[in-house]
Amino acid sequence: MNAPHVLQPEAVRFDADTLVDRIARVWAAKPLSSPLSAFLFAALFVAMVLLRWVFSGFPQNAYQHDIFIFTDGAWRVLHGQRPQIDFNSNLGPLMYLVTAAGFLLTHNAAHAMAVTQISFSGMIAALTAYVAFRRMRQVPAMLVTVTAFLIAICPCNTGEEPFALTYAMLYNRVGFGFLAYILVEATQPPPDSELLAALTMASSSRVVMSATTTLMRSSMARGLMA
Repeated sequence: MNAPHVLQPEAVRFDADTLVDRIARVWAAKPLSSPLSAFLFAALFVAMVLLRWVFSGFPQNAYQHDIFIFTDGAWRVLHGQRPQIDFNSNLGPLMYLVTAAGFLLTHNAAHAMAVTQISFSGMIAALTAYVAFRRMRQVPAMLVTVTAFLIAICPCNTGEEPFALTYAMLYNRVGFGFLAYILVEATQPPPDSELLAALTMASSSRVVMSATTTLMRSSMARGLMA
């Protein structure tokens, strides 16, 4: 009978070192070094926006009533009422203002909420990419930008089952997307050559934190913790 094969510790160590080395090389790679690759990366976001627009009229099978919170506030804004002054709600003015802009752009069509979500997602992707690609390597910057964008544009509520399609609690998705930008700005040090830009970004992160507080009041705690 043949003796059982014994795995040598040296071989295990070699394989582990090789795996770590490969991960490190991938992490330090520069896949966006050419204009074509950068264009394709930007085209990925355009494609996701178009898909979100095409399927903007998906049937909601969870929290269907919640959409009236957005539409009611947007209708009031379009008719001259001021959020938190002429009417009160748990949502702040930013969500109502962008939703009202969506209704204006779509001529009061039902897919105005999709325009609202796409608008917020675009803001989040642009802000996150701006700070991430200045302070991180290309691969992690790509990952954090795509993640923040997908959180904001997702058709289901954050933390719930993926087939519970709804516009409900859109402010949660947008708030978490903005917080991704704040976390990158707060945890990744800028290059020495961009200290002035870092001060500008620090100020802009405070603006973003203020924006999250105007989505829903509970977002203020998330911004302060970040």
